[in-house]
This record gives sequence, C-alpha cells and structure tokens, in this order.
Amino acid sequence: MAFKPRIFIGSAGGAKDIVHALKEVLSASAAPIAWYDDAFAASKTVIERLDEIAHSEIDGAVLVLTVDDLRERDGSKSWTPRDNVVFELGLFIGALGRDRTFGLLCSHCSKNLALPSDLFGVTWVGYHDPRCNGASASGDAVAYLKQLATAVRPAADQIMKDLEAAQIAPVRTPGLPDLVKAYPIRGRVPPHTWNEVLEGASRHVWLYGMAEHGYADDDEVPELLASAASRGCEIRVLLLDPEHSGTLSVDREEGNPSGTIAPRIRAALARFQSMAEACGGRMKIHVYDGPPTVSIVRGDDRILITPYVRYISGDNTPTFELENAESNGMFVRYARHFRKVWDESRPWKG
Repeated sequence: MAFKPRIFIGSAGGAKDIVHALKEVLSASAAPIAWYDDAFAASKTVIERLDEIAHSEIDGAVLVLTVDDLRERDGSKSWTPRDNVVFELGLFIGALGRDRTFGLLCSHCSKNLALPSDLFGVTWVGYHDPRCNGASASGDAVAYLKQLATAVRPAADQIMKDLEAAQIAPVRTPGLPDLVKAYPIRGRVPPHTWNEVLEGASRHVWLYGMAEHGYADDDEVPELLASAASRGCEIRVLLLDPEHSGTLSVDREEGNPSGTIAPRIRAALARFQSMAEACGGRMKIHVYDGPPTVSIVRGDDRILITPYVRYISGDNTPTFELENAESNGMFVRYARHFRKVWDESRPWKG
C-alpha cells in the first residue's frame, strides 16, 4: 500500500499559480494541500487552523517565498516576502522540524530577496520561473502553467526525496517481549511492511478494521490471499457494517463530509468478496456493529495494531507491531479481542 505524504503548500496570493503548478506535480507521489483548498474552517482563526494542520494533519510543508513587498531599513530599500508567509514558515518549522519544512524560491528572484537571518538554516529548494530573466514565458496561460509545472518539477523531486529521508524511525520499547516496533504515525509504517505481515502465512490472516481500504485496493493483495489459502490458511476479513449508524460518527469526528466512510466500506467489501471467490472457501467476510476500537492486521505470529483514536485520522494514529512471544502478552490479548468480535459478528451477504 503506497503511502502518500500529506504536504501543505502556502504562499502569498500573487503566487497562486506557482502553488497550483507545484501541487499538480506533487500529486503523482504525494497528497498536497494548497492554502486555497478550503483548508481554513470558518469557525477558527487562521493561526489556530494553521497550528492544527501543522501538528496533526500533514507530513511536510512548502512555503513559496516571492518578491512581494518593498521595505526600507537603515536607509536602504529591499524586496521581502509577505510577512504572513515568513511567519507560516517559522510555524511549520517549529511543528514539523527543518527537515520536513521547505522554502521554495525562484533562483533569479532570490538574489534580490531579503530574508530574516534566522532562516539561514532552512532547506531551500529552487525553481526557474519562466517570467524571470533568462527564460521566455509563453503568452498563453495554459502553456505558461505547463512551463511552470516543468520548472518546479526538480524542486518537487527534491522535496519528496528529503521527506523520504526524514521519516520518523520506529521506536523500540524495552521490557515488552512481544512489542517489536512502535510507530508514532501509522502513515509512516514502511509500505512493504503491511504486505510482509501477510506473506508466507499458513495458519491465520486477519484484516480487521473499519474499511481496510488500503488492502482492498492493493493489486498485490488478491495473490497474497490466494497463496495463503492454497497453504490452508484461515483468512478472516472483519469490517464495520456500512449500514451501522456509527459510520456517521466516524465521518464527523474525522472531519469528513457525512456519508464518506460507508461507501468506502461497501467498495472494500465488494473487492474482498471477489478475492474470496479465488480462495476456495477459505476466506470469510464478516461485518460488525458498534464503535470501531482498533485495526488488526495478522499474519500467523505477527500483528500490526492501530488503536482507533477519536478526532484523529487513521493515518495519524500510532501503530504497534507485535509478535506472539509470551503467553499472556499484548499479542494474545488483541487476538482474544478479535475472536470475541468475530464471534459476535455476522457474515456479509453482499
């Protein structure tokens, strides 16, 4: 399941076209959020919303610094970026760190741009704006946006490379024999880890959560499950009933439009149903009622556990990798929980 980092892109109003071009390029490998994408709720101040975004909703930030204001200081005049953009750059550095916050500068304009000395340690990425000296800009708006997208592509590649290097390493916790790794953020569990848990399983494969849409939509999963079934593996998929009223609570608490999660669950169930047909009766699909509490992915003696944390999206919650290493440890207790919910669930009829 390919993880796409969420990247906030901010700028002054006059740089909206640059943000649009960068967003378009980043969309191939990330989930960019532009400042003009309804990111700011009407009920909160801008700074409140920015702080919320920085601390709980994104993995990186890019602030586009452009030549906006002419300032006079000590008798000399110089061009500076807009004050709010410089402020936001500092806010995101404080929340995310310098390794995940980037300043985007035009390689020509930056020569005449006065920046606060405190920003000298920021990771700057450059691009070559077609409107500046040394490049010709097309008079056609569509053609110009294409030029601009080409211009920011190297910067986008650098941002993605640096974000990959800055991923938070899993934290080992001593004293717990069955706790292999603790990941502060589910979205940063290495993509290959999710399917590695299932590979080679010969006794148990469990996919338990709200929708497990990542597995349902992963092209590698049908073959993984079919191979597990051929080895005599018991495969159980347990999802929240899409008709359950709790789906509306999930949407509300995660800030989604009402009616978002239920269709995702139905789509996942339909895909799992087609996978079950290739598993020769060894794959069962159930649905449960009640508020979601945890996501469990099991392959024999390995489990990935993600507790459901209200008001935080699934990708932002902690995930724990466990192995069956002690008789009454966390692995055994979560397995006991799964079996209890499974016993009280019912087969999905489609």
